[in-house]
Amino acid sequence: MKIVITSDIHLGKYKYGKINNQTGYDLRTEDILNNLDAAINYAIKIKSDYFFILGDFYHTKRPHQIFRKLLASKISKILRNNIEVFLLIGNHDQGKTASHDLIELSEMRDLITKLHVIDQPQSFEFEDSLFCFLPCINKVDLNIKNEDEIKFSIDNIKKFTKEAEKSNKKNKIFLGHFGTDKSQAGKSFDLGTIETHSERVIQLKIFDPKIWSKVYLGDIHKPQEMNDFVRHPGSVARVDFGEEFEEKGFYLYCDGKDEFIKIPDREFKTLEADFTKGEARELMETFCDEIQDLDLSESITRLKIRINMSKRKLINFKGIEDYLKEQSWNYIGKTITEIDDRNEDIIIDNNDDLDHIAVFDSYVDSVKDQMDRNIFDDLKKEGKILISEELNS
Repeated sequence: MKIVITSDIHLGKYKYGKINNQTGYDLRTEDILNNLDAAINYAIKIKSDYFFILGDFYHTKRPHQIFRKLLASKISKILRNNIEVFLLIGNHDQGKTASHDLIELSEMRDLITKLHVIDQPQSFEFEDSLFCFLPCINKVDLNIKNEDEIKFSIDNIKKFTKEAEKSNKKNKIFLGHFGTDKSQAGKSFDLGTIETHSERVIQLKIFDPKIWSKVYLGDIHKPQEMNDFVRHPGSVARVDFGEEFEEKGFYLYCDGKDEFIKIPDREFKTLEADFTKGEARELMETFCDEIQDLDLSESITRLKIRINMSKRKLINFKGIEDYLKEQSWNYIGKTITEIDDRNEDIIIDNNDDLDHIAVFDSYVDSVKDQMDRNIFDDLKKEGKILISEELNS
């Protein structure tokens, strides 16, 4: 028996890719679809018996119709090749109503025998296998309070464990959409930390290696193996820059053994520079020279800069941003962290003949009525700092 297990597709509109005017959606969405296609084509090539997607099909709840059609076309491709498909509902796939985002596919499952949309805890028995599914349930529909969700999950895992213990099937596989206390959430902006999702965090020890052949869990984007039999396949493509250094792929399960199959994904590259460690203009020149040696034609890039507040106005980033817009597959912008290095306590040494600060104050006060109040306050503050720096040098 062969199974391909994927998770966390997150179809939706992304700022990481420019709009393709012919298709109506962005190029990063095309990347994600290509990665999903890589898993589907692999399953077709090896004649897989089953194909699992463990939740979070869409990046935002209530996705645009175009993304629903794109997903349906991929599911149709798997089904046309006589592979049984299981779609597990994730937390991104539902709101506070009974209608989750795979409702169209749910309505088709009664007509297509090899299509299964799992929106409730459910188990399936096949020739030599037992599959037990625990989706991210809709708490409103089931009238479950937030504080009771983890109990609901634990109770169902225990129920499935008893079922698996009694079963004489060769392959006993548990599939869910949640993290464990041993999961590493990674740095995805979408996920936050394991603690922020405490209602979907289960203790790893609840899964008994003597009972389960394998456990596969969605929700966590970083692919990982917590022990010999519990895995997170991770997202099929990088969702954001928090996943910049994560590998992407899917699992192949075959008669008790599994293997993580990597999918090459587009590079996310942060170009980072610290201009606080020397003369800002010289550091900027060096930084620009280094960037010109990089091939960024297939990369999604961004700038992260640290600079002293007193030197901020000396550096113009337009040139380097224009370069990145031309040379990168897509440049998404910059983040500048300004370090306040200014001396708020103005000290003047060896200038007894002339009170330069007083002269400056007098001049600025004389033109006060000609400028905005915020500009006036900033000008007085910045001017005093610059004068004191010059005099003390």
